[in-house]
Amino acid sequence: MIASTNSKRFLSLESGADGGRPEETEHLAGTYHLAGAQQALYSYFLTIVKQLPPEDALDQFRKVFVQIRPGSVPQSVLGCLKQILSANDEQEFRYTLRRCCYILVNNWRLTTQHEPIGKLVRIFDDPSVEQPAISGSLRRLREWLRNFTVSPDYDQLKLSAQRYDDARVHWTYRYTPYLLMLQEVDQKTPIEQRQAARGLARRWKEHFRRDLALFSVRAEANGVPVDELKNPTALGSDAVRLIKGILARHYSCDYQNLAHSFLQQTQHLSFAAFKQSLCEYLIFAVRDGLVVQMLRNQLQARLDSLYPEYDNKPMTRALLIRVCNQLVDCLTLERNGRASCLFNSLVSSYPLTLVILLVKLILICPNSRAHLEARIAGIISVHRDHREEDCRWLVGFLEMFQITFAVYAENIRYNLLSMQGATSPDLDPLTLTGQRIFSQSRWEGSEEEVCKLATPRFHQAPTPIGLEPEF
Repeated sequence: MIASTNSKRFLSLESGADGGRPEETEHLAGTYHLAGAQQALYSYFLTIVKQLPPEDALDQFRKVFVQIRPGSVPQSVLGCLKQILSANDEQEFRYTLRRCCYILVNNWRLTTQHEPIGKLVRIFDDPSVEQPAISGSLRRLREWLRNFTVSPDYDQLKLSAQRYDDARVHWTYRYTPYLLMLQEVDQKTPIEQRQAARGLARRWKEHFRRDLALFSVRAEANGVPVDELKNPTALGSDAVRLIKGILARHYSCDYQNLAHSFLQQTQHLSFAAFKQSLCEYLIFAVRDGLVVQMLRNQLQARLDSLYPEYDNKPMTRALLIRVCNQLVDCLTLERNGRASCLFNSLVSSYPLTLVILLVKLILICPNSRAHLEARIAGIISVHRDHREEDCRWLVGFLEMFQITFAVYAENIRYNLLSMQGATSPDLDPLTLTGQRIFSQSRWEGSEEEVCKLATPRFHQAPTPIGLEPEF
């Protein structure tokens, strides 16, 4: 056990009267102001997680916050906890508790020790949390722990213990990376929690990309039943058909090159001219005339309202990020927490068109991806209490979103190979049985080495060209 030299007295949370005189208690309480007490706890848990085996570190955490054991942890640590409780600020206590938890979580995850994270989550189920207490400090501690276990903060901690290969106990767990993004973008959360969320989301996406690539190739191998393959999606064998359809679109309109050309052609425009061009870029290649008109009206109206004070100034990267974030809201979840009009209009009838619009935004502004994923998480959160059967429309959209972004915006390149000697890139997505999916790691060449499509100049209004039907 790690010794402490900062305190010679133990402040009993259980009895509140350990023989020390009131002036001694008052003196020790004044030794640690709130911020100092919090920092001392962080340092303590950072030290034990590096020096002790996980089981011993968990035992120390339990004895500090849940089962108060005089003499089993340094006296100064309990003194710091009492100082935090004496401040009578539940939010400060919860912030401290969360940060201590994520200090442990991050260090265990760095050493690929996942089991202790689940045990940490279950510590709060300890029966002692429900027991009555005599002293005011202990009573307050247990009340705040109970409040924590029924809060979104505890749900977020449970999410950090979720592993990619765990059984899916709830349909929303398939979209854990997006739910984690809510924690990453929230600047009010402890930095350790944001780091844990970022790392777990990244690893989860890596697993999904790998499994999707393997499934898409193996699903069409001769003699391999699709049901026996590890399918990371909720679409069954339809996932292969969706990937083929997305790749068929690629041959009609290469969105990466389209985005590259758009940025090249608009870099010297004024902000007002850029907004006009951006609307045309987004609706370019949308076939349905009614959808085109709806998008043109609503997107252009939103763009015209954005930052008019900059209209006559040159376009900048900062403005690009702000505009793309605003359009993400316009296509998903508005800042008032409600689904946007365009989202409601497109998600059921034209989900792939909606996804492609979002892909095109991220291809010109990768910095907006965190904002987009936080908005997707917001949509999931609104429906997380609903049964999966009642959210089929949302699940379909989310699966399209995951797969399309894996195809277009990640580090694995997908291609269609003809098994019948066909060489024409004009593929009909409804008759792709003669095509097989081939995937490989994406190679990033220089700009000069990237093959560019002959695309229209976006400061002129392009004529929409056809794309394959919606899936």
